Amino acid sequence: MDFMTVTFISKYLQSPLYFFGYYGMALLLLSVSVGGFYLGLHVISMFTDYPQWSLKENPLWLISLPFLFISMFFFAFGLISELICYISKVNLDKEYVRKRVGFDENGDKKQYKED
Repeated sequence: MDFMTVTFISKYLQSPLYFFGYYGMALLLLSVSVGGFYLGLHVISMFTDYPQWSLKENPLWLISLPFLFISMFFFAFGLISELICYISKVNLDKEYVRKRVGFDENGDKKQYKED
């Protein structure tokens, strides 16, 4: 389990769009293939005498719509997380402390003498 976590973090931490994109693309291809198959059967049933191939007779084509929406959500999550990684990387490179007052060169607090 630890090895899987280390592999996941090292592989997808800098580019989360790859992780979400793989699953989004798989669901998109599944959605298009299932929807295309049943749409093709429906078109064939319109021109032939096979009414059992109609969309109203095969409700399994409805599963392609949730897969399509879920794949869009995966792509959106990937893009948003990619933007978050980019913004955090840009912000880490900035120097926010311009001048240190009350500290010496080593970062220790200066001792002031009381009169």
